[in-house]
Amino acid sequence: MSNIILIGFKSVGKTTIGRHLAAKHHMQFIDVDGLICKLTKDSTPRSCWNRLGEAVYRQVEEEVLLALPRPLNSVIATGGGTLENPYVLAHLSSWGQIVHLVSPPDVLRQRWAQNPLPTYESDFDTLYQRRTQHYNAIAHIIIDVHAMSHLDIMEEIYGRK
Repeated sequence: MSNIILIGFKSVGKTTIGRHLAAKHHMQFIDVDGLICKLTKDSTPRSCWNRLGEAVYRQVEEEVLLALPRPLNSVIATGGGTLENPYVLAHLSSWGQIVHLVSPPDVLRQRWAQNPLPTYESDFDTLYQRRTQHYNAIAHIIIDVHAMSHLDIMEEIYGRK
């Protein structure tokens, strides 16, 4: 069985959906942010990001992913900006189907307001537009998860796999 690689903007639900999808279909779950935290001994991706800064965080992210043996029968939840790195993109693209989870920018902006993010080099709208265009171009499957239940999202992903 091939792997499912979940991509999308921060707070779209990659980790939550990934955990549920893996459990339901008896697959391994790999959380990229979790692997980074484990390596850096940080309790959360945010604390790691704040401590290291974006450039070092992205470098650690690349090192973690390029060192990871090719998984089998896994759901992989990437970080919000993981696949902007061309080396990581090339690496993960060969592992399975890339599923882009999308939600309207106003919904994600509201989630960000409730859970402030580290500073990025660009504002929300610019970052959202850039990543959405990039992720749409590389995804095998695009799913608008807004107003869908976790179960519906999982069925949509697994049914289109």
